[in-house]
Amino acid sequence: MHTDCYPASMYFISLSDFIMYDADENVLLDSRSLEKMPSPDSVVWSSPLPVYALENVGKNDLRAISVEIKII
Repeated sequence: MHTDCYPASMYFISLSDFIMYDADENVLLDSRSLEKMPSPDSVVWSSPLPVYALENVGKNDLRAISVEIKII
């Protein structure tokens, strides 16, 4: 389980289909249901996320760099 408490910029190095679960193992997102996946080398903005886990259900590695924006 993991959480992202702050908004973040996410850079995708490589992508694969995934399922995101909440702390109670409910499905929050199945990427296979998305109209369009981000492409490798793309950057997207992410709001803070609750506690979650990701399961890679695709054939490729899923690698991303997340830079959280923390206000001090």
